[in-house]
This record gives sequence, structure tokens and C-alpha cells, in this order.
Amino acid sequence: MSMTTRMSAARQLLEALENLHEAGIVHRDLNERNCMWGIEPLDHLPRSAKYEALGRPLKQMIPVDNLWKQGELVGPVKIPPSLHTKKFHLGDFGLVKKVSDPVTPRGYPPLQYCSPDRLHRKDPSPACDIWSYMILFSELYLGHVPFSPVFNGGIIGGFVMSLGPLPEE
Repeated sequence: MSMTTRMSAARQLLEALENLHEAGIVHRDLNERNCMWGIEPLDHLPRSAKYEALGRPLKQMIPVDNLWKQGELVGPVKIPPSLHTKKFHLGDFGLVKKVSDPVTPRGYPPLQYCSPDRLHRKDPSPACDIWSYMILFSELYLGHVPFSPVFNGGIIGGFVMSLGPLPEE
């Protein structure tokens, strides 16, 4: 994927965050799984052409007795890069919080996207989203996350190893 396309995605993501923050909302779960490339519409194609473009769905019966209705587990679709558009979307608003709300719902993004203040149980703020955004930006720009929890000192050890000692506060 070209650098221009990746930086366009970074800009679109930053604009989405700006809109949330201006509305007084913190996303709190910004990570690679909640950011999605747009795809070309396939609704005009017959089923056989959709199968050709995406492959047949992988299905498995749910192996549980006494369900109220029989069902199947369906594997996630793998979208080929040829169907990606230049649109970039932010999703999964399950952990959003109004900044003014005194109650913080439980939940954190994956460790490598979580800001140091959130790891120290501080209230979420737009700054936490910007930390997570910079991790995503690094992924888009460099191709990998800058901090890894596999260091000896965990994710905080990874921060210190890369950035130096954290501020007292």
C-alpha cells in the first residue's frame, strides 16, 4: 500500500477523533481492530461473483444442544486488497465515554495501544486517544507498533526502553 494511501488513512482517523473530541467524547479503544478500510460495494453482483471475489464462507454448526434456535459459526471474511477503497473508518464504540460523565465504564484497549496514564488507572481523556492514535500512526507509517509487551519489564518497560524514564506524575 502506498505511503500516500496510508497517510490519507492516518488523516481520516485523526479527523474522526477530532470530531469525537469536539463533541466531548473519548473513544477509549482505539486500536488496529477498530479501524477499517472501506470496500467496494458488491451488492450489484450476483452471488457467484461475490463468492469469486471473497471466497465461500467457512461455516461450522454450533456444537451445543438445547439452543433456542440451531445456528452456525461463520468465519471472518478476508477482503482482498483489490477491493479496498481509500476511505478509512473508525468503529467499535462500545467503550466510548463522555468526558463529563463521572462514571468510567470498565475496559481498556489492548496493552500496546493503552496510554501510560490509563495503565495507572487515571480517568480517560482525549490525550489517551491521541496516544493510541500515535501508535496506529506508527503502524501505518513504519509497519509495526513502537512498543511491545514482550519486553522483560512488560509494556511500561517497553515505554521506558524506547522513551526513557516516565514523568513522576
